[in-house]
Amino acid sequence: MSPPTNFVARVKKLYPQALAAFAVWIITAQIGVMCVWSSPYLAQLTAPGSPLPLTLTEASWVASLLYLGRLVGAFLGAVSVSWLGSKKTTLITAIPTALGWILMIAADSPIWLYAARICLGLGFGFAYSCFALYLGEVAAPEIRGSLVSFAVMGGPVGNFLASVTGSNMSLRASSVTYFVPCVLLVILMCLLPDSPHHLVKVGNFEAARKSIAWYRGSEKVENELEEVTRFVKATGAASFMERMAEFRLRHVRRATVLVMMLFAFMQLSGLNNVLFYMEIILIRGKSSVIQPSNVVSYVLLCSVVVAIISIGLYDKCGRRILMMVSATGVSISLVGLGTHFILQEKGIVWVGSQWLPVATLFVFITFFVIGLGSIPSIVSSEVYAANIKSVACCIANLTAAGAAFFASKSYQPLVDLFGEAYVFYGHAIITFMAVPYAVFYMPETKGKSLQQIQDDLIRK
Repeated sequence: MSPPTNFVARVKKLYPQALAAFAVWIITAQIGVMCVWSSPYLAQLTAPGSPLPLTLTEASWVASLLYLGRLVGAFLGAVSVSWLGSKKTTLITAIPTALGWILMIAADSPIWLYAARICLGLGFGFAYSCFALYLGEVAAPEIRGSLVSFAVMGGPVGNFLASVTGSNMSLRASSVTYFVPCVLLVILMCLLPDSPHHLVKVGNFEAARKSIAWYRGSEKVENELEEVTRFVKATGAASFMERMAEFRLRHVRRATVLVMMLFAFMQLSGLNNVLFYMEIILIRGKSSVIQPSNVVSYVLLCSVVVAIISIGLYDKCGRRILMMVSATGVSISLVGLGTHFILQEKGIVWVGSQWLPVATLFVFITFFVIGLGSIPSIVSSEVYAANIKSVACCIANLTAAGAAFFASKSYQPLVDLFGEAYVFYGHAIITFMAVPYAVFYMPETKGKSLQQIQDDLIRK
């Protein structure tokens, strides 16, 4: 086969999986927008002369209700995955998300904003219950990490878009803009077939065969169907109580604790505090070499570039080594940021005083994106047995939401009590703990089928 023909054949084979990853990318981009939306718009709504004035207390509720909605969405998403499968749940994610933006468009009081953020949080919770599982079920083992990392890349893109639109568009205009991708997501997900794992689970083997042929473009459909069937049936408890009983098994507990810990490290690394308070951090750090609002946009743009560059790393370098590198880099950046505030407090001015906080933010976002930002989702798509996926993802989702809520709500009280330096040092210590955890407790899943990963977990 000539090289051009070989290339065309490979594109045809990967196109369906890439289309599935793009659909998920739309979801994670929406999540990225939700997380950074509060930074520009709450500043506008709490300013004098706002068309929809908010008090600081109301603004705090608008920001935090996203995570309350996520907690509820985590439960509902788990139920949906169990009954409808990961693909249909991915489709359902668009409904509360779209409703949230519609409520934003219609908002003329704080109550409307509260309702909008709760709906967006529901979509947030649904998304983290299903998107990694969906891609894990339809992706070939050799590119699964790359597909999930591409999908997760939507988060940094959404962060950047929220920063740009927040500075240049009204609340209603930007909400209309964010609503449009929800429509595109519904269209895409209606066109994509269910995952073969869910179809085997419900006994529709002919549809599962067609699903494998469509997603994988494989000539060994029967072999792959046999492996999927073995994977689903080997872990196919019949009832909810039987699924809960599975958590008594050591390999199931190990997989669940692994994903919970990875998401906890992700949220307790200081991510939300850096995103929510980046401009304030620069102002309090007295860094004026670049306008703080511009630094925010540059840092978020940097995260997009790094996410694009790192797409192929996960299937080349492996998950564990990148987790270790990421946690180390993020910890160093947080120590640097904390040290800047210590020096400032002591009145020490040196040649790098203006640049250190800016540099540490760039280092933080770079190392966060290559590991902590993507690997929890990649691993959660791989390590769960079929019968406990929905419950385990719900637990992981609740862990992430709880850790995010705790980190974001405790930041300002801790800063008031101890100062910025010690808060960042605390985040650095917690994040660095991910390094020994990855060394001793995190299995390498690169290039392995879901059944091989289960076999490895059972043996260890």
